[in-house]
Amino acid sequence: MPSVARRFALALACLAMFAAASPASGAMAVPALPAAAAAEVPLASLMTTGARTDVTVRGLRRSAQARWIDHVIDVKLVSLDGCVADVGRSTVSRGTYRAHVNTVCAGGVAQARRAAAALERGRPWYDVAVRSVRVAAFTFEVTGVDGRGDPVDAALAKLPLHDFTYVEGDQTWMLYVGTGVTQSRLDAARAAFAAQLRVPVGSVEVKPLRLG
Repeated sequence: MPSVARRFALALACLAMFAAASPASGAMAVPALPAAAAAEVPLASLMTTGARTDVTVRGLRRSAQARWIDHVIDVKLVSLDGCVADVGRSTVSRGTYRAHVNTVCAGGVAQARRAAAALERGRPWYDVAVRSVRVAAFTFEVTGVDGRGDPVDAALAKLPLHDFTYVEGDQTWMLYVGTGVTQSRLDAARAAFAAQLRVPVGSVEVKPLRLG
């Protein structure tokens, strides 16, 4: 026959099992743990170095000359393999033409410098200067959903649109290159992109731009 202590222990075990199977009416429910928040993508992992190339040509006498220089810049500085480019509007004032091209290239700033040097060698009357610019360059992408809403415009409303800005996109994908991005703006843009597609923020994959 079990001892008194043994019978008491068995009774306590039975009571515990009964309580687990049939909680008392009115007992406070234990709240479920919240779902884990989407992992933050560090802005630093999306930063790269772009190039701003400024072109100045003096001594213009006809407007047709400016249009031809626009064409030359497009061929020599914009249409580079492995690059994305944002072209500023050219201006002519008192016979002086000015324009700039912002690029992010697979070959880095060195690729933009080589293109600028080649342009100056072929046209030594062009004054061409290149400087480095730190930019955020990344993509948003959601797979396995039908496009809805306008996720690109929603995301861009949260991101800076400064002088150096390049954007592509469709219903489920966006490429952005720009200056002035902060961590909070990146997070807000990702959330806005997700909201338009009605998916969790964590479903929006964020990757650094890869070229080439």
